[in-house]
Amino acid sequence: MVRRVSGDIAEAAAQRELGGLARVYESRRGVSALAGGLMVAVAAVLALVATFAAVAVIAVGLVAVVVIGLWAYTRLVPPSGGRHLVSVYDNGFVDSVPGRPPLAVRWDEIVSVEYEDPAGAGIVVEAGAPVRIGIAGLHRQDEFAARVERRVQPRVLARAEAELARTGGVVFGRLSADERGIGRVPGEDRLPWERIATHARVGRDRLVVRERGVMEGWFDEPVPNAIVADRMIDQIDPTGRPAQASSLVEADLLDQEVQAYRRRRRASYGALILAAIALAPALLYPATAGLRGEAEPVAAGPAVTATATATPEPSPTTPPALPIVDGSPDPLGFYEVCTGSSFSGAAAYTGRGPHPVALFVKEDGYWVHKSKGFDGDDALSKYRAASISGVQLVACIERTDGPQLHSCGIYYGKRPGEKSTIVSVYIHWRDFTINLLEARTGRKVAGPIKIRGNKGTTCPSKVSAGEETISRTLWTELTGAQVERALAKYLD
Repeated sequence: MVRRVSGDIAEAAAQRELGGLARVYESRRGVSALAGGLMVAVAAVLALVATFAAVAVIAVGLVAVVVIGLWAYTRLVPPSGGRHLVSVYDNGFVDSVPGRPPLAVRWDEIVSVEYEDPAGAGIVVEAGAPVRIGIAGLHRQDEFAARVERRVQPRVLARAEAELARTGGVVFGRLSADERGIGRVPGEDRLPWERIATHARVGRDRLVVRERGVMEGWFDEPVPNAIVADRMIDQIDPTGRPAQASSLVEADLLDQEVQAYRRRRRASYGALILAAIALAPALLYPATAGLRGEAEPVAAGPAVTATATATPEPSPTTPPALPIVDGSPDPLGFYEVCTGSSFSGAAAYTGRGPHPVALFVKEDGYWVHKSKGFDGDDALSKYRAASISGVQLVACIERTDGPQLHSCGIYYGKRPGEKSTIVSVYIHWRDFTINLLEARTGRKVAGPIKIRGNKGTTCPSKVSAGEETISRTLWTELTGAQVERALAKYLD
């Protein structure tokens, strides 16, 4: 259930046409896990002592009073500076801080996201002018940050890919990348790819680039839109494994959402444990009456006849009509069909083809939506749905690394004047298993269908490796044409 918002927040949202309200995040007074745990532990020890001392009020009520007091302190007492609310809508959010009018921002206005400091004290979004959204003390701040990234980063990725196609490079804050290497902006300070040992995103927004043979980071600081920046650099890097930024960004966004969900689940488990601890003394006190030498009271009165009452069977849960991601329908959510769900609002798999299909490949434990086919292969474009409700089928593709196909030796030149070395490249098969399911019912239409990837079976003309690297392992990949041939009789 989404809480209601005040009239000024609703009015600001309506003026900017933000759509329906999806979620409200509010600031709360914080109590550290250590302090709260110590308070409950001390209360539990005192309650245990009071139990055997026959002090019923302390034994039964002390822990419950402490737990309820902690809950009331965090939920009911406003934090210093007043209650800060962030109301998330379908098309944007409204930031409401005491002492100033509500600020409404649309998703399509935001051009970058950056975190103000490593502790996550605030998010700075560029929407014409920098707008700071404080998240320190915000309840479920990780979930809010994941929602912002999910809405903004796909647009940032599209702009970055267009910039790369137009200029041959990308720029994110003080960091740039092109075919020559990674540069520091402003200026011409650039590190060529062959001198780069590693480049990676650390935390939410920090990118670290290290030069070979140097311990200190050549570049180590926050950059805006760090998720897209990291994956665009992976795509441009000619020395690494071939990468497609779109699928990697999608996996990173999904991972951020999963981590926020896991933190929320751990918090829920903690609340249940506290509730159990609060109730335990009330159950323990009468159960230990014999140890205290007390006789259990027996109430006199007429015998009571128990009457059995039939408990109605719970009605089956109706599946959601269409997949919902961040409060709005999104084809990304069709991955749940691969895990046993179904969507009653999807189109039925009947009649003549083509039958629209949503493709998902399981990569590193996550189902990645192949919305644009396989690495630019557009063979399956005619089976894309015009709208989310038009999806009839979901193809769930899992991959398994197979045996070695062959190996080859490739000369790898180091710096000018240095002796070249031979890098051993081992080409392995990668096998793929496809299960085709109906989105509306979850019924299996076909599968398992086994395919062996036939892309990348020949030795590459060149290979990138570190100075200490003497071998590389590559795997064959699946193509859209292979998937089309395997599923043609079900899609046409």
